[in-house]
Amino acid sequence: MRGREDDFQRDIRNLPNILSMVRIAVIPLVLVLLSWDHPFLNAAAAGLYALGTVTDMADGYLARAMNKTTTLGKLLDPLADKLLVIACLIMLVDLDRVPAITVVLILSRDFLVTGVRGIASAAGQILPASGWGKLKASSFNISIFCLILGHNYQVGDTPFQFYGLIFLYLGLFFSLWSAYLYLRVFYYETLRQKRG
Repeated sequence: MRGREDDFQRDIRNLPNILSMVRIAVIPLVLVLLSWDHPFLNAAAAGLYALGTVTDMADGYLARAMNKTTTLGKLLDPLADKLLVIACLIMLVDLDRVPAITVVLILSRDFLVTGVRGIASAAGQILPASGWGKLKASSFNISIFCLILGHNYQVGDTPFQFYGLIFLYLGLFFSLWSAYLYLRVFYYETLRQKRG
C-alpha cells in the first residue's frame, strides 16, 4: 500500500502531470474573465486559453522526452483537454458566440467515440488514433481562441468571431469524420473477431 502512495506522490510531482493540472486550473479563470464580456478581459481569457493549449503540447512532448509517461498522466492529459475545450464552448454558447447545436454535436461525438473505445477495449481491440484527431484539436483550439476574442478584435475589417466560426466548423467536420473512421474500424474489427 505504501508503494502505491509513493508512486502517486511521484506522479503528481511529475512535470508533464503538473502541466496538465495547470491546464485544469486555468479553466475557471478563463470562464470568469470571459463571463464579463469586456474587450480587455476577453483578451486576458484568450491569453490564458492559449497558455492552456501550450501546456497541452508541452506535457505530451515532455512525458515522452523525459520517459515520464504515467497512468495518472494518461488520465489527466485527455481529461484536461476535454474540460478546457468543452467548458469554453459552453460559455461561448451562453455568450451567443457559438450555435448550441454545434456543441451538442461535438459532445455527442465525444460520448460516442469514448463508448466505442471502451467497448473495443473490453473486446481486446485497439482503435488507433488518427491524424484527423490532431486536425480536430488544432482547429478547435484556434477556433476557441478567436471566439473568445469575438467581435472585440479584428484583422482588418473582419472580426475574430468570423475566423473562429470557420475553424469551429472545420473542427466539427474533422471531429465527425474521425468518429466515422473509429466506427468503421470498430465494425470491421468486430466482424473479423466473430469470423476468427
